[in-house]
Amino acid sequence: MSQPSDGEPEPKEGLLIRRSSSVGYIIKAEEYFTVKSRSELMFEKQSERHGLASRVTPARPDPRGVGSMEEQLYNEIKPAIAGANFIVKHTRDKNDYNEEKDYWNRIARTVDRLCLCLITPVLSLGTLWIFLMGSYNYPPPLPFEGEPFDFREEHKHFI
Repeated sequence: MSQPSDGEPEPKEGLLIRRSSSVGYIIKAEEYFTVKSRSELMFEKQSERHGLASRVTPARPDPRGVGSMEEQLYNEIKPAIAGANFIVKHTRDKNDYNEEKDYWNRIARTVDRLCLCLITPVLSLGTLWIFLMGSYNYPPPLPFEGEPFDFREEHKHFI
């Protein structure tokens, strides 16, 4: 411990003389509290207790002096650029999906029209054919060949 110089007054009973000004400490403390957020001030030692390394406050420049102003600006703008790139990529993917959807829509409409033009005449002719076959349908003279009974109206057979 250093001894007070001879020019300094003697301390009064129980009081110590301040040897240096604490203005520098006060300024540093105020700067520290204005730069750090409240949550960081409350929990700054918690991360060290859990084995995590302490981090540099973003508002404070890098104490090691590594990195120029351009790098700092780039690091600040980097998340915004990444977000913009994500939006652009998402919009392009959505447009590609819509174009592909429209393409398959056109194919489906073409197949529908083709089926309509081919199936409608085939079904119409088949239905007409069935009705025409019904008009030419007469019972045979002997329904069961080799049957000795005559199935005419005059010879009714009751069981």
